[in-house]
Amino acid sequence: ILTLATTIAKNTSALCNISRDASSNTTNPTVRRRFVQSAKDVANATAELVRTIKILDGSYTQENHRHCIETSRPLVQAIDELYAYAMSKEFASIPPTISSAGRQLQEPILSAAKNVVDGACRIIECSKTLIINSKDASLWQQLATHTKSVSEAIKRLATSVKEMTPGQHECERAVEELRKLFQEVDKAIMNIDSLRKTDKSAEFHQEQITSSSHFLTELVNSIRHSAKCEAERINCYMSKFITYLEPFL
Repeated sequence: ILTLATTIAKNTSALCNISRDASSNTTNPTVRRRFVQSAKDVANATAELVRTIKILDGSYTQENHRHCIETSRPLVQAIDELYAYAMSKEFASIPPTISSAGRQLQEPILSAAKNVVDGACRIIECSKTLIINSKDASLWQQLATHTKSVSEAIKRLATSVKEMTPGQHECERAVEELRKLFQEVDKAIMNIDSLRKTDKSAEFHQEQITSSSHFLTELVNSIRHSAKCEAERINCYMSKFITYLEPFL
């Protein structure tokens, strides 16, 4: 559960930093104060939740468990309020921007697509000329060259799209982490008598596995949905998947 507390603290810290950055990038004093206050609310709620989680880790009782659940609610509420505010119509008129890194990642796809279009245009122009003068051997040679160029451009485009598929690197990392996990489990089974004993109870480890498994199950459903309908969110879900998978290792 301490591992989960660390994960929560890391993610909420990133959220607070984003909120503070948003406050710095606006000239509206009301918006600035709202983002700053939201960051404080999230940070304070996180600190209180982490404190109760540490108490629960030291003494796993029903009372401490109940208290931990109660202190998690203000954090969820603060995050929900920040999300609702950030997604409000007040910011709907702000046009989206693509970072320089994003443009660089898109360049291979855009370049290949442009070559396909340019090559297709040259084929059309060459074909028009051939209709008038079909016996010109040089025109036929040009047509063959343009056709080959388009074919190669399409191959490059397909390769670029495949390589830049959303979430591809995150998926590969998740597969690697799962492979490591299976190897660790196999190793533990083979050397069960020599495993290092811990001071944690079986109940503690069972709770940690159950909690992480619950989050992973929910993420699998989200990943399945995004793969069908929201490909742009796969990388986010896979990053979370890896985060929850790491405690098992």
